[in-house]
Amino acid sequence: MEMEEVEEIFKQIGWHGRFNYFFCCRVEKNQTVYIMKSIMSAKKRQKNISGYLLNQTEKGICLIPINAEFRKNTLDIENYIIINQKDIKEVKISNKEIIYIKIQIILKDGTKYIMTTNKKIRTMPKHGENVEKFIKIYKK
Repeated sequence: MEMEEVEEIFKQIGWHGRFNYFFCCRVEKNQTVYIMKSIMSAKKRQKNISGYLLNQTEKGICLIPINAEFRKNTLDIENYIIINQKDIKEVKISNKEIIYIKIQIILKDGTKYIMTTNKKIRTMPKHGENVEKFIKIYKK
């Protein structure tokens, strides 16, 4: 998927801002399911989510689930997750390996999203640029 297509998807769902740092993340393996706000949000997480398309804007973060299906990943655009900046308790960023970073988004209600992403993808220079911009927002 081209970065222009990703940007268009975020525009379609109304999560496009003055700045947009979008990139793809994988769900951290062995992630524990944390406190859920409602039964509905718990059901959303029961799908086989392999990752998220993430977009950081001035409003906060939007996550569009990527569902792992037989031989193909699909976007679950209908079940996107909005995380308003005011609801974020902390975002932890750590180097997992030379080419990966680990991102932990911790909300004030205790919900956690734990993901990894490549620092750079040779064929997608915008990915690496957006990851760097995201890191600058939250790196302590």
